Amino acid sequence: CASKSSLFREKPIYTIPNPIDIPIFTALNKQECREKLGLNPSKKYILFAAHNVNNYFKGFTYFVEAVRIFARDYPQNNDLPEIIIAGKVKDASVFTSLELPYHLLGVVSPDDMPLVYNAADLYVTSSLQENLPNTIMEAMACSVPVVAFAVGGIPDLVDHKHNGWLAHFQSAQSLAEGIRWCLFEADHVLLSAQAREKVVREYDLPVVAEKYRQVFERFRK
Repeated sequence: CASKSSLFREKPIYTIPNPIDIPIFTALNKQECREKLGLNPSKKYILFAAHNVNNYFKGFTYFVEAVRIFARDYPQNNDLPEIIIAGKVKDASVFTSLELPYHLLGVVSPDDMPLVYNAADLYVTSSLQENLPNTIMEAMACSVPVVAFAVGGIPDLVDHKHNGWLAHFQSAQSLAEGIRWCLFEADHVLLSAQAREKVVREYDLPVVAEKYRQVFERFRK
């Protein structure tokens, strides 16, 4: 957008992302993480996390509809996943329409978020507006694939069918297809490994620091 603007279209444009602390957000033993959270170690889990779950722009109604479609269309009901929800909730009535069992964690401290990410098999966000979401970056660093709308900076993080699924904007059907594909059709081990590889390669602290150094060096000359 900056390169197309009247003010900056003839200027050099550099895009440097926020970094992530890779040693903190890393893959942990899923079964142990689930046991610590009081979850069934043998189940599959979908994580939805937001600072404020009821915030309109987090698109929770699309997530609810996607879960309904997924639960209806996936035939092996005994193998359906459960949902983990992390974040502030002002109106719990939004959960009554969820057609899968859910576990509400409430507000989770930053120190405990790696535990929550690692308890999940898949992170789903239905945000309608985003920049470069830390939650997606953190989940991927913990080797958790992501399903999200292709909006804002999310396509910079999620590579479709490589480390997750980019759903059509405001399409609950597309979100549901992504959930099914990531959990039951894709090579989940490979998908998870590629999620972490992307973050380590592009968003680790030294990588981002080097991007700043290169910009400073360019303008010193």
